[in-house]
Amino acid sequence: MNYMNSGHEASSMNPLKDMINLRNKDFVKKRRLMKPFATWIHIWGFVTGAVISGEFSGFNGGYSYGLGSMIVAHTLFSILMISVSMNLLELTIAMPFASGCAAWAKAAFGGPVGCLIGLAYTLDMVFIGANVTLFLGTTLTSISSNLSSPILNWLVTMGFCWLLNLHPKVFFNVITALSAVSIVLVFAPLIACWGQFDLSLAWETLLPNGTISNAYFPFGLDGISKSAPLALYLLVCFESLPVAVEETKDASFSLKWGMLTANLTLLVASWTVLIICAGMKPGSVALSAVSFPYTLILTKAFPDAHPQLINIINIPAIFASQLATFYASSRHIYGLSRSGYLPRFCSLTNRWGSPWVALLITCILWFTFSLLLQFIPNSNTMTIFFALGTLFAMTAYLIQPLVYLKLHFHLPSLPRPFKVPFGLGPCFAGMNFLIAVVGILGMVSSGAVWTWSALGIFAGYAFVTPFYFFVIQHNLEKSPEKIFIKEQLKVRADESLISESSGRESKSLEAWKNLMQGTEDVSRRSDAVNTDRHHNRRGISISVTSFARKTSIASSTLQQQQQLQQPPAVKKGTKDAVDIQDNIQALWG
Repeated sequence: MNYMNSGHEASSMNPLKDMINLRNKDFVKKRRLMKPFATWIHIWGFVTGAVISGEFSGFNGGYSYGLGSMIVAHTLFSILMISVSMNLLELTIAMPFASGCAAWAKAAFGGPVGCLIGLAYTLDMVFIGANVTLFLGTTLTSISSNLSSPILNWLVTMGFCWLLNLHPKVFFNVITALSAVSIVLVFAPLIACWGQFDLSLAWETLLPNGTISNAYFPFGLDGISKSAPLALYLLVCFESLPVAVEETKDASFSLKWGMLTANLTLLVASWTVLIICAGMKPGSVALSAVSFPYTLILTKAFPDAHPQLINIINIPAIFASQLATFYASSRHIYGLSRSGYLPRFCSLTNRWGSPWVALLITCILWFTFSLLLQFIPNSNTMTIFFALGTLFAMTAYLIQPLVYLKLHFHLPSLPRPFKVPFGLGPCFAGMNFLIAVVGILGMVSSGAVWTWSALGIFAGYAFVTPFYFFVIQHNLEKSPEKIFIKEQLKVRADESLISESSGRESKSLEAWKNLMQGTEDVSRRSDAVNTDRHHNRRGISISVTSFARKTSIASSTLQQQQQLQQPPAVKKGTKDAVDIQDNIQALWG
């Protein structure tokens, strides 16, 4: 059977049969990720590591707009992180695919939106990763004159990232250790220099006329909007969580506790750094003008210490962020390729389950962008790249809550092992959307560079949309994501048809709730099917094997229920049923 099928074939085939057949496809065999290994502590290390460099540099530029402006902006983004994290957890555990929000958006709004948000997350990681690479090279140069070649520094650090990512188990262990060391280095210098803290220094802001202001908001709303990207620097990249789901053991437990502990760690660290650093001598005015605030604080507190040695304190955190965003970038590329949005060869994996082609592509992209940042003779180049990375993240934050709300109401039967507590999922999504809108509007209005960067991004989206319809959609693969979502829509349609015809609520929701219990009977059924029909015990991943098991019992239960109820013929004009059937055709046709 040809792997690429027409839309009519895809919509008419049995999703469970598709899933079982998919196990033996050569396409998938070459794209298997590592067997689930990561625990909650590894997830904590990954998410924390992706963010932690922002606590050592970047944020301090916001002091030039006043500490009060930074506090307001950081409060909004702290709420954003919590709300996005809760919604991400629910969807990641319910639909456990490395392509993350691209798969969810496809289920909610169709392929074009899935393509756009997938590219947004990927480019977010690529631009931020290039910035981190350049920053790490600058840090190494400041330590020793023997490390004065930026290109050599980039090649060495990216080479380490590539080698560590070739074996995912090694990556998770290293990133967890680096994150732990980095968190210690966030607090240790501040404790050592506590005697230098003076709260009055924290509120000082240098005005354009050269005078010092102690006002909480010296530049009003304009200062808040201009400080917003720098406040986001303290937290950006936490959204990389979904890419690790297929390599996580006991995802429901590990992702939940890993993400929640990472959120708590980052909130405590970011607020501590934001407030305490501002009050450390020589004060927020001096700190706003340097690249390494910790270096200046420690040099002031310990004048006999060598500044080059002090700079070493920045390296673990910056390398942790480079390593984590390298992993996230490669997994985004892998997920988009496996689904068909990018060329097929980009998702090939090695014997350890690492997408080696995606790793090489990440190296090439980072190196190219770092060259542009270093050698383009334009003072705005760094600002443009920073603006692009930030705005890609913000557009992803903008679309993600819409995806959550659509799936929340459109696919209520989707098994959700983790749900946002107290039914607050839609409320979190609403706050997320509102903050993202306010953040984008504030950033776009803060300067010409940000305005043109936003226009460039939306122009890119406008170009990608027709390109999707004419090129990409004809190359979409029958990926695990596609079959999973197809089955969910099929179950939703069956429930609607039964409800419309019989006048009473379908009982299939209860059957789907029981899917997550993972009984031994279900396992025996799945193993028997796999042994008899294919004599192949190797699955594409734990998430796909689990789905095949759960779908088997659900399909059987649903068929028995339909036979017992024997509903009369359904009037095809009923709006709900027709809408769902149209959605199936639109998504998979």
